[in-house]
Amino acid sequence: MTAQEPEIITIRRKKNPMRYLMYSEPLEELWEQQGNRPDLQSMRTSNWRGYVGHWSIRKRKLFLLNVEVCSDTYDWDSGLGEKEAMILETLPGPLDGGLFASWFSGRLDCPYGECLEYRHMGYKSIYERFLILKIENGIVIGEEDMSGDEHCVMRRNEEPFF
Repeated sequence: MTAQEPEIITIRRKKNPMRYLMYSEPLEELWEQQGNRPDLQSMRTSNWRGYVGHWSIRKRKLFLLNVEVCSDTYDWDSGLGEKEAMILETLPGPLDGGLFASWFSGRLDCPYGECLEYRHMGYKSIYERFLILKIENGIVIGEEDMSGDEHCVMRRNEEPFF
């Protein structure tokens, strides 16, 4: 498997918003709960899921801001791409101003700093640091900053073939 294009998240802290990569896919959990994942096949091997979600943490809440589709056919009548329209139909509300991700409970792994070791597989590349956010029903309930080595140990304990 090719290294995958990560999601993007902006975390607002005081007056300094920071953009991070995100090795987590909260939309996939929504679609799993619905049993209704749109067919978003992508021709880009760097993004098999077919989209990049843009997210934000504001006041300790997770919001979906936008979904960028990798390859799409444009519908001039609706003003949307066909796949973009399929995604929007699955969402529990509009994206205007951000959609609160109440459906998501889990962990957001956000690498930052220098990429120390590129791995040509999924989200396996190792970065200097990782910001780990624990989310419950869309609300941040925990946060940890760890080194890339600590993140590797954590992942290895979860995934024996890491």
